[in-house]
Amino acid sequence: VNQGIAMCLNILALYLIFTKSRKEISQYRKLLVIFLVCGIVFAIMHLIIQPRRVFRENAFIFYATGWITDMRMGAAYCGVVSMSFLILAMHFIYRAMVLASKTHTNIQITNRIIGKIILILSIDLIVWTILCVVFISYRIEYEPTLVRLTADLDDYPEFDHEGRLMMFLGNVNGKLNLPPFIAILAMLCICEISFSIIIWSSITIIRVLNDD
Repeated sequence: VNQGIAMCLNILALYLIFTKSRKEISQYRKLLVIFLVCGIVFAIMHLIIQPRRVFRENAFIFYATGWITDMRMGAAYCGVVSMSFLILAMHFIYRAMVLASKTHTNIQITNRIIGKIILILSIDLIVWTILCVVFISYRIEYEPTLVRLTADLDDYPEFDHEGRLMMFLGNVNGKLNLPPFIAILAMLCICEISFSIIIWSSITIIRVLNDD
């Protein structure tokens, strides 16, 4: 229900941007459109797959309970989440660049820049999806731990774990599960780039506003 409401609000916001927004914010609204479209895609995917996340002991389990339960769709869903943070970072850095300029005028976002933004977002989505599919996927040696950790979950899939589950287990047979661990670190580093941009931009915005 919440995702359905969010999707409707995003569609309404898109309508208002295209019909009611002033020309003065025409450049910034290009970023808003990208952000809102991403939000709509995320809401649709959430409604379709209805994800479940389980954190227990040293394990992370992700599976879908909706119309589509293929783990590759779940991996793409995680990629869209990462992409949302990157779009938010672009919003922050745009506002910081505008405020830091001497005239405080909007910076032109040309079609070429939009193309580069879409390319960067697509790369982020693809990298996250591939890392999830290749490294954060079900393995047969996880099964004993899975049986123990999911015994009380009513909607847990009882079959086809290989095609439905994304899972990370911190250690297997007493040893660090290194390849998935490195993959998760790589994904966290991607998110860290977005968070670092947001923090730097926020500091720049606050400093400029205080100077004014």
